[in-house]
Amino acid sequence: MIVFSGEFSERAQKILLKIQSKQMILPALFIFAVFAPAVVLVCVLTKLWIIMIFEFAVVLAASLAAASPYIERKKTLRLSLPKSVVIDGGTVSVAWEDCEMQKPVSDVKKVMKLDGCYYIVFRSPKLQNAFCEAACMTEGSVEEFERLFQGKIEEQK
Repeated sequence: MIVFSGEFSERAQKILLKIQSKQMILPALFIFAVFAPAVVLVCVLTKLWIIMIFEFAVVLAASLAAASPYIERKKTLRLSLPKSVVIDGGTVSVAWEDCEMQKPVSDVKKVMKLDGCYYIVFRSPKLQNAFCEAACMTEGSVEEFERLFQGKIEEQK
């Protein structure tokens, strides 16, 4: 049995915010790629170049989407940092403040190792992926954890 629970360090919180910000870049690019050409097209067709002011709104919306984990830092951390992660008998159980999820270990797609933290990525997460910090391990060992996910661990910087 491997158990992660406890308070996350400031460094671990920054790592999680960075991961989530990277995940928001794709939707931000989608916002920009769809709406920026639409605004330009409207300007060209109507010859009302004052409408280009809305281009700033598109850029702002895309920027805010990518920065949203940092803007809503407390809420993001409260909802994203698990209260506990328990790996026992081939099952990964994750409990957040408001919900819980259980998935078999075989559903783990990869484990990102980031400076003493682990981000467990599932093939099809019911809720979200799990974030663990090695310093929060209360049962088991890091070696046991890495042996369990051997071949799925990817070192990240």
